[in-house]
Amino acid sequence: MKLKQSIQVIMAFFAMTSFAYGQLEAKHVTIFKNGTAFIQKSGDVKATDGVYKWTNNLPQAIYGTFWFSSPTGEILSVKSKNDTLSFAQEWMSFFDLLKANKGNQADILLKSGETISGEVIGAKGGTVYGAILVKTSTGHTLVQVPEVIQVSIKEGLKETFDVEKFQTTISVVFKGSKSNQTLNTSYLSKGFNWTPMYNLVLTDENNGNLTLKASIKNDAEAIKNANLKLVVGNPNFLTTTQLSDLIDFNFNSFNGFNGDIRFKNTAGTFYESGAVEKRDNSNDASAVSLSDLYLFSIKNFSMEKGERAFYPLMETNVKLEHKYVCNLTPNGSVNNSTIMKKYSSFTEGSQFYHQLKIWNKSKSPFTAGTLMITKKVDGVQQALATGQLNYTAIGNCSYVTLSNSPDIEIKEEENEIERTNNTKLWNKNRYVAVKVQSTITIKNYKSSKAHLEVKRLVYGTMEKSDTDYEKTNVINQYYVNEGANVTWLLDLGPNEEKKINYSYTVYIRG
Repeated sequence: MKLKQSIQVIMAFFAMTSFAYGQLEAKHVTIFKNGTAFIQKSGDVKATDGVYKWTNNLPQAIYGTFWFSSPTGEILSVKSKNDTLSFAQEWMSFFDLLKANKGNQADILLKSGETISGEVIGAKGGTVYGAILVKTSTGHTLVQVPEVIQVSIKEGLKETFDVEKFQTTISVVFKGSKSNQTLNTSYLSKGFNWTPMYNLVLTDENNGNLTLKASIKNDAEAIKNANLKLVVGNPNFLTTTQLSDLIDFNFNSFNGFNGDIRFKNTAGTFYESGAVEKRDNSNDASAVSLSDLYLFSIKNFSMEKGERAFYPLMETNVKLEHKYVCNLTPNGSVNNSTIMKKYSSFTEGSQFYHQLKIWNKSKSPFTAGTLMITKKVDGVQQALATGQLNYTAIGNCSYVTLSNSPDIEIKEEENEIERTNNTKLWNKNRYVAVKVQSTITIKNYKSSKAHLEVKRLVYGTMEKSDTDYEKTNVINQYYVNEGANVTWLLDLGPNEEKKINYSYTVYIRG
């Protein structure tokens, strides 16, 4: 216990010594979601002969982003080099103690029971294989460290010894010779990351409460009482991993590359670009807009290197809509070269998925992040699903899948009803036009109405449908048939059954 306390005391001493000679402290920290942070530091530093040496706690500054300035003196240059520095270290073993007390008289008790008395001349090696040279009254004795079981120092006990450490030093050269200077520095740093985490509590069928927290990782450096900003958006960073030349002494030319960006803020698959929802005027926290970025602010932010933390950012009410989506199997078999004498198919393995449309009526966009969905059952919150909430602009919406829905049954059967003499040559093969009649049967076994969205990729030309549909053509240069994503939207009441009858013409190998 005393040893641990001594180590803590000496570490505190080093920290106070460093502060006495000037300490650059982080004043502003901006963390992005791609593992980098923008750090702005300032402080009063002590310059010797116009030079301030920065040795401890050098940052992981990224290439091209490390900058220095001073309001009190012009900076002539900033240099760095690897130095061999000497530090005082407290003893932790017999070997360390004897090494620290070189020149002192000592009594050394060995495992054999013999006591070696004399002046400690030196100690070489290490704790396990080291040796101690002692000058005795009869000559010099070399003692192996593992044989020592007790050491007694006569007078002038020293508890620290000097060790050398290979370390990078940054030297800031000022124009003047003033000893006290104010120094500012800024840089992008590796080792920081924040991930948005959402929790959506369903309060009723069409409303919910959405909470956002930031999960922050700090593997870079200690931050104390800084102003923190968390960025929503996709800034263009040319470098994210290559270190500044002041920090990295490998002889490498600049490599322009972009790092991976987790949870990119791009529109999700179900993003509705024409739909706008009126903004809610609720008193929720919001992010500040800066160009295409949004920034959440946290004051007096402190975090040690190696720590992880959660910070609450925002809470807002959201409007919800439910729908059930089924993607039927495309009729892709028509796009091969197999001769088909009679075209028919039957599908009953498709399934509906319960999706939740989440409208953003807050004052800030929803950044892409993890999402947990819960609902209170018998007074207790129960987890329903987890997923990812896509970037959602103010007034727009995103979709999240809750679960599959076995209570809604769907099957499709289609048959060839007409084969014409209309032929087409494609890829040196002869194809004939075939008209196909298809019937989709849907049965809702739920006790409530369901809003359905039935989708199918249809190769061929849509002819007729007794139910309205939406169609988006698909570029299809590798097959004889054109393609289209067809979507039917309909509401189905409890225990109601619905049939969708449609036809299309497709070219098949005949």
